[in-house]
Amino acid sequence: MTDAQVEESYGHTARIELSFGSYMRLALFISVTFALFITIVLILLGQPDTTSRVNTAHIHQWITLYTFIGFLLFNLFSAALSFLVYRAWCQQQHGLTMKGKFALKTDDY
Repeated sequence: MTDAQVEESYGHTARIELSFGSYMRLALFISVTFALFITIVLILLGQPDTTSRVNTAHIHQWITLYTFIGFLLFNLFSAALSFLVYRAWCQQQHGLTMKGKFALKTDDY
């Protein structure tokens, strides 16, 4: 196993181009967070204040299953399609300019 050194740089601007795997990992994180948030909001909004003939357990199951999985799959599918636009943009602009905290990992040989 090789040792890796990490050089951290704070508050700088960098030009980056993510690989498809990294792009989809970022999209997965955003999609899961958004889908979870929307699912929780819909479940909380669906709480009946009075008694109803509607089976709330069935509604919660439907909301959780279809909302979470639906948002997640739709967001990942649209992220996969948008990667083509992202890659074309990065090729034209020689990367995407970003500001923030960056860490460059270099492997020792």
